[in-house]
Amino acid sequence: MTAVAALFAGVVPPAGEEALAEAVGEALARAGYGLRHGGYNGLREAAARGAARHRVPVTAVTLADRPDWGAFNPHVTDAVYAPTMGARLHAYLDDADLVVAMGGGVGTLHERPPRCTTPPRSAACRSGGR
Repeated sequence: MTAVAALFAGVVPPAGEEALAEAVGEALARAGYGLRHGGYNGLREAAARGAARHRVPVTAVTLADRPDWGAFNPHVTDAVYAPTMGARLHAYLDDADLVVAMGGGVGTLHERPPRCTTPPRSAACRSGGR
């Protein structure tokens, strides 16, 4: 079974972070991690693109019944449709081996704290800070 890295990242990439996200996805895949992310565009798509080069699983975790959010990025190989935001966070984090957080907006900020305030099973939560 492939280890899992959960990525929290924004749709609108801050300057210079799209290339960084792609490099992060690639590094995670080379280290043996599959990628779990929101499934859509921006930094998430960039990280998925990097991971997909190494043929690891790229899983989208999203809310059910949200067709207005559009199609997943083309690198997604599997999807989890959660009924609520709480269930979505559990789908992201309950069996994640590593959590990676990059730049984003209020949604990214909202999703990061649960794992950062609860001791993870095998990963440290560190803030890159600006």
